[in-house]
Amino acid sequence: MPPSAGCNTSSSTPDGSVFTDPVVCKAETKRKLDEHLVMLYTGLTRSADNILAEQQANLSQDEKHRVTRRMVNIAREMRDALTADDVVAVGELLHDGWTEKRKMASGITNAKIDEWYERARKNGGYRREDRRGRRGRVPGAFRPA
Repeated sequence: MPPSAGCNTSSSTPDGSVFTDPVVCKAETKRKLDEHLVMLYTGLTRSADNILAEQQANLSQDEKHRVTRRMVNIAREMRDALTADDVVAVGELLHDGWTEKRKMASGITNAKIDEWYERARKNGGYRREDRRGRRGRVPGAFRPA
């Protein structure tokens, strides 16, 4: 499956309900994303349970709450960039999202992932992470045309 398949946004309400809506973008936009997004298999594994527990505990801290709000805004900007066919902005927003995400818990990244990420950035890439929490599939890059 291409990295950009099934682009969706999710939102939750105070009662805990979650709504998922497709991001409507041109087929050409998805084609561009598929040409520029790279997902790498790292072979590394880690427990998402511990990371999520730390992340949840950290939400009570003011700074972590601000990070979460920033991540929500980034997701909205990403939706807008996708619908505007601005794949370069998508890459920049993926980087912004990763920069914020790594602040949420200590196990989100490690020295090896940071090394791969920095190498991708030096070679013109933007960070893409697997948001489904799949083990061993962390670093990737968006390369502008």
